[in-house]
Order: sequence, then structure tokens, then C-alpha cells
Amino acid sequence: MIEFKLKINENYLIHENWIKELFFIWLLSYFICLNISFSQDSLKERVSYGGVPILSYDNDLGFRYGGVLNYFKYDDLSFHYSENLFLRAFNTTNNSFQIQSIYETDHLLKKSKVFIEASYLNDRSYDFLGFNGGESKVNQSHIDESHPDYIHHNYYKIHRELLRFRFDYQRYISSSRFRILSGITMNRYIINLNDSLNSLYNDYLQHKLIDSEEENGGYLNYISLGLIYEKRDNQMYCSNGNWFESFVIVSNKLISESSFSKFILNWRIYRPFFKTKNILMFRTSIQTKMTGKVPSYFNSSFIDSRLTQDGVGGAFNLRGFTRNSIATSGFGLINLELRRNFISLKHKRTIIDMDLSLFSDQSIILQKFNLNISHLPMKISNDYFHQDHPYYYSSVGIGGYLILNKNSVVSINYGVPLGFNSLKGALYIGSSFLF
Repeated sequence: MIEFKLKINENYLIHENWIKELFFIWLLSYFICLNISFSQDSLKERVSYGGVPILSYDNDLGFRYGGVLNYFKYDDLSFHYSENLFLRAFNTTNNSFQIQSIYETDHLLKKSKVFIEASYLNDRSYDFLGFNGGESKVNQSHIDESHPDYIHHNYYKIHRELLRFRFDYQRYISSSRFRILSGITMNRYIINLNDSLNSLYNDYLQHKLIDSEEENGGYLNYISLGLIYEKRDNQMYCSNGNWFESFVIVSNKLISESSFSKFILNWRIYRPFFKTKNILMFRTSIQTKMTGKVPSYFNSSFIDSRLTQDGVGGAFNLRGFTRNSIATSGFGLINLELRRNFISLKHKRTIIDMDLSLFSDQSIILQKFNLNISHLPMKISNDYFHQDHPYYYSSVGIGGYLILNKNSVVSINYGVPLGFNSLKGALYIGSSFLF
């Protein structure tokens, strides 16, 4: 019997049998999901509770196990919810424990939408590849135990903890679609240096490439202010609509250890493609520094009004590239996805949809993180940095989705970087759409 192997990264090998097992686990986790509805007034007002076990794989995190719980409140017969409590908790084989909760409601305050988030992320294998994308060299021999230049299998990892609390108030302007955003986000970053000794991060500290006051993390709090326009036929399983947001975040020494401001623009478009079951989805994002100095540990953040993610790179924005491949002060991002529904089943109050997709992700560095290397000897500089490096990154891939009642999602995506021979692709099995 011939055994095939799929190379995920230069140091990751996944057998074909493993992929088959993952696929069946993915199906199993979906079909044993829990969904209970309670209704009033003949379904005009109803609440729904749903749960999906997490038995999945992420190329950056390893195998994940845990669960997702969802509470929805609907004010009418549609699947457009007015209240949602999302709770996700999981551990991974790479020792990354995460618990995140988001409460979204239209009922807490009058004529407004409110987001309340509480998250704790304890990642013992948090990717640190340097700054400014391809400017920093990634030497695979440093993590290859059979190579003479081997240093440590976690050389490009650190132990990072993040505690975050967020309160966003989105006040209606002319209608519920057009809102002004104001909010506050409080972050506590902890970088455990004792667990990051044989690492690129430790080398950066020794060569004074990271400010000493940032080496252990810090308190980073900021306020948000901007505008949001949202007109979609569904918040999760959207097939037609727009979602535009533009806001600034300001961190000041009065409330934070850092002082800077950033401009954020995210625009998502969903359109039926030539009156078929094909849905064309497009997201573009521009995130740039306006003033001050963004701390090194915040450069790997992709900021969104719903949930800020680690990136750029990985499952949530630039699929196929290692998480945090682009850690820089300013970047642009484009996600283009063509999704087609090929199965839609309905049984009583339960609707099950199955979709397939093709996608392409692109990112470009707009502002480099100010990394002073002028004091380094030429040899050390050449060991860690490329003189000529790309500013543009792209990938392509395929995906599949299982959707329960338009709101609970199980996803699988496989992305392949273009133009990088050292990266062969990445697999992500999760519990949400990209956007």
C-alpha cells in the first residue's frame, strides 16, 4: 500500500490517514452539536442555545480540544439575532489555552448595540518571527534537530499571556444600521522570559532590538472612536450586504503604559454572483499608525470591532502563512472568497447548510516597525535580517463550512502561500467564518 504525506510546513508532516480522521472528527463534532430553542408568541420571539465540541486542528496551534457555546435571542421569525453570548474555551497540543467570551446585545441600552468581551489567552507557543515580514530571516535549520545549526524546537516561539476586557458602545445615529462607535479596551500582556530563553525573542533582547521596558509585556489600554455602517441579511451566514467600519484607537499615558494612535478601516462586501448560489465575499482592511510608538508586543494584532485577533498570518486573515508572519506598524489586507452552497436541509426548526469555497488572501506592509539595527555588526545583521525582502504576500486555498440555523459554524480551510518555497501550506479547522 502506498502511503501519501502532505507537508504542512517544513517541520510539520501530516499523514493522509490523519487528514481522513480529522475530517470525520470535524463531521462528528458538527452532528453531535447541541441546539435547543425556546419560543414565545408563535416564534415571533425566541431564544436558542447551541453548542459545538472543538475537536480540530490549527497549523499554528496544533490539535485543539474544547467547546463553543452560543446563546441567541431573536425578535422575529428571521435568523437575525438581537442578542448573542459567545463562549469559547479550548486547549491545544502546543500548550495554548484560550477562553473567550463576547456578549453582543441590542437590549442593554436604548438605541444602541453593546459589545462586552472578556478573554484570557495563555499561549506557550506563541509565534515570534521578528518584525516587518520578510525583513526578518526565518532559518528552518534552527528548529531542525538533525541539523548542525539546531538551537531549539521552539526557537521561533515565546510564552505569551494576554488578559483583555472590552466595552464598546455603538449608538444608533439615523437607524440601527448607522452607528457611532465609542469604547474602551484594557489589555495586560505578559511575556514569560524564563520560558523563552532559547528563542529569537531572547536574541533580540540581547542585541537590544526590543526596548527593555517592553520585554516583559505591559498594560496597554486604549479608547476607540469611529463610525460603523452595517446592512447584512445575517450576522454570521451572510449572503448579501455591506459592513463598513472606520475608527481610531488612542492609547495615552493617562490610562496606559504606551502612547500612540492607530487608524482602522475594515470593509466587508457580500454579493450573490450572477444570480446563482455562488456568493462573492470581499474584505479589505487598512490598519496604520498615526502617532506615537506602538509597543513591540502589539504589532501582531489584527483589530476588528467584533474580536481582535493575532496576526497578520494564520487562520483569521492570511491563511497559509504562519501566525504573526507580518508584525509591523501598518498593513493592508484583502480577502476574496467565492462560496457556494451545495446542500441545504431543513427539518422542523433546524436548518443545515453545507458550503464550499475558493479563496485568495493578500497583505502588504504599509508602515515598517521602527527597528534600529544600526548598532549591530554587519555579520550579526546579516544573520538576522534580509537586505532585500518582499512587502507583498499572497495565498490561495479551498474551504468547507457546515452551518446550523444560519449562526453556528464549523469550518475547514487549507491555504497555500504563493512565492515562498519554504512554506508549503497550512490547514485550519475551526468554528467560525473568516469574516
